[in-house]
Amino acid sequence: MTKRNTKEWQEIIQQHITSGLSVVDFCEKHNINKKYFSDRRRYWLKQQHKTVSPFIKVNKPHSNSAVMSLQMGDAKLSLPVNTEPDWLAHLLKALSA
Repeated sequence: MTKRNTKEWQEIIQQHITSGLSVVDFCEKHNINKKYFSDRRRYWLKQQHKTVSPFIKVNKPHSNSAVMSLQMGDAKLSLPVNTEPDWLAHLLKALSA
């Protein structure tokens, strides 16, 4: 059995994702134990989800500005500062679904 480090497993998992093959076919083609591959893939996916922050960056408006900006990743939303908090909560809930 070949010992692989974390970086190698990340590359193998990326290869699987781009291959379009099923786990069984990919593992057979690359002579990898499918149970171990599935365990490593599950662990890797869990780690990927941990890196995403559940928080949204909120920029406070400047004293002469009547707009607030919410940013999450590359998405940016600008709203009037007097936006109803309930409406904003419903919007955020709908976007997270």
